[in-house]
Amino acid sequence: MFGWVHSVPPRLQPHQTPSFGNVCAGRFARFDVPNGQTRARARARTAPELPPRWTRTTVRRKDAAVPRTEQFPFPVMNEALKQVPTAKAMAVLLCIDQIFKNAFARYNWCFPSALAAMCALLGALLMLDRVSPDSAENVVGFFQPVCAFFSRWLAVFFVPVLIALPVSARPWPAADELAKIAVVLVGGLAISLGFTAKLCALLRAASAGAEKDGQEQVSLAGAASVPLSTGAPSASATSFPCANLTRFWGGVALLSFCSGVMFPAVQPLRLVFTFATTLFGFCMGQRAAPSVKRLVHPLVATVLTSFLAFSLFGRLSGIGFFNVVGEYFSKGKCGACLGGGDLLMMILGPAIVSFAFHIFNRRALIKRHAPEVVGTTALSSFVSLFATAYVGRLLNLPANIRLSLIPRMVTAPLAICIGDLLHADPALAGALAATTGLLGANFYAMVLDGLQITDPIYRGISTGSASHGIGSAAILKEGEPFAFAAIAMVLCGVFSTVFISIKPLRAALIARRMTGHPLNSIPRLLPRSLPGTPASTRKQSLAIAPSPDVRCRTNNRGSGRVNEVGGAMRFRCRSLVVSPRCAYIPSNSNFSS
Repeated sequence: MFGWVHSVPPRLQPHQTPSFGNVCAGRFARFDVPNGQTRARARARTAPELPPRWTRTTVRRKDAAVPRTEQFPFPVMNEALKQVPTAKAMAVLLCIDQIFKNAFARYNWCFPSALAAMCALLGALLMLDRVSPDSAENVVGFFQPVCAFFSRWLAVFFVPVLIALPVSARPWPAADELAKIAVVLVGGLAISLGFTAKLCALLRAASAGAEKDGQEQVSLAGAASVPLSTGAPSASATSFPCANLTRFWGGVALLSFCSGVMFPAVQPLRLVFTFATTLFGFCMGQRAAPSVKRLVHPLVATVLTSFLAFSLFGRLSGIGFFNVVGEYFSKGKCGACLGGGDLLMMILGPAIVSFAFHIFNRRALIKRHAPEVVGTTALSSFVSLFATAYVGRLLNLPANIRLSLIPRMVTAPLAICIGDLLHADPALAGALAATTGLLGANFYAMVLDGLQITDPIYRGISTGSASHGIGSAAILKEGEPFAFAAIAMVLCGVFSTVFISIKPLRAALIARRMTGHPLNSIPRLLPRSLPGTPASTRKQSLAIAPSPDVRCRTNNRGSGRVNEVGGAMRFRCRSLVVSPRCAYIPSNSNFSS
């Protein structure tokens, strides 16, 4: 309440404070408001008549003078009360994500609902900013606590997909095929990072009126000027998590581990164990020394810690490692009780939706560099698709693996959809995409620093384009590049889906033939009549097997046309012959498909 008080109250002792109790006790001189008048009108009437020694003072209630978080005697309750704004914003994001998820499931749309929700929320914020900038800033301020929460915990929500790789990638490829896959993933990641950054630099130089923004000050609408730099992690990132939090999750993991070994039939104990183990591993990875974190990313430390703990638990309890991993990310298929990974994946959708606020806060900078952002993501997506397909052909990978490698640079849910369009193994495509993200999160900084790429825009676009969401979560610690990584992740997913949806491009990616390949010369080498067969035989066919994963045939009608069936059986063949080398085998031979 407001009142007019004496600057030196007559009955206020040195040890007393101007609290509500002192005012009520009469230690402050107060004015009585006549009946029928408001306090404001009384102040306005009496203010000019006050002597100079009287000053206006704001007197607050005693319970309002201290923060609400200090009203409880237990620190845990005070900390829980501080998280109320975060919980409110999280609930809203969960509702938004669930609405889009239900809509996409109802209409069977093959696109990640979280990315669509992020784009819709970003569009709504931009429209609201044009109508009422203050309202837009209020909305962003409401979600600021949950954005701060995700800035600390974002990477851990991508861990369940990585931990589930041993199960989702089964049956595992052979050793030589695994070596070829490693060559494609590691080499493709390094080339994609460097190529995307250099392409972005070329597009910036070619764009009219472009500026070098490595150290410029960018004035954002409704926000203070923010310097662009490649700087080190923020103080909040380096001080998180605290030692008490690490000890807490370690204690929960140890207690649930012992309980789960003693009572292996109780599934909720395994849920608590896997959930706490994941968070404990992430906290330990975050608290590692900077020299260790440069070599082993906290995501890698989390995955390795979880594998070790799950393996030990499976051996002691008799359940088995693969069964523990299967329950960890079961999606509700193992019973009524979800796994620890399922609980974390429930928050991944709202975390991706919250990317809209990071992009909105950098809207002025992204708008200025829109040509290079859009051009770089479109060209890098196109080149990555066809370069991966070409390398897979050169390495003579089987069709299932070769086609599953093509969407390696998009986020895992979208890679599953693209793998289905390419007639590949969707589970393997998602596993390879997740592996690419893990490699990008661990080595993006090493590659970009080695190439002397320090511009935050280049770093963000190249990381988001090459290693999608997991790499974007890793680059969050650098601050400025994260907004560009998020928008690049979305645009690469959109462009890749559009390119795959175009039938000629999809057919070119699926096709086994390529320039300079021996298969190109097959049509003109086909004989018009098969040796050793009557000339009157018109339905005699010829089966061609240029490689183990591609099977062809042609009719003996003088057309010389080759129908390549690849992974999809679109042509009816009387016999399909699998041979490691190109051979001409009559269909009436003893070989069978």
